[in-house]
Amino acid sequence: MKLNRDFIGIELDKHYYEIAKKELLILGA
Repeated sequence: MKLNRDFIGIELDKHYYEIAKKELLILGA
């Protein structure tokens, strides 16, 4: 159970990281 939750957390972190990168590109443009 904990491993599964950690995996989901990592996937969410990657998802938000990608969104943050796109926002930075838009702001930096």
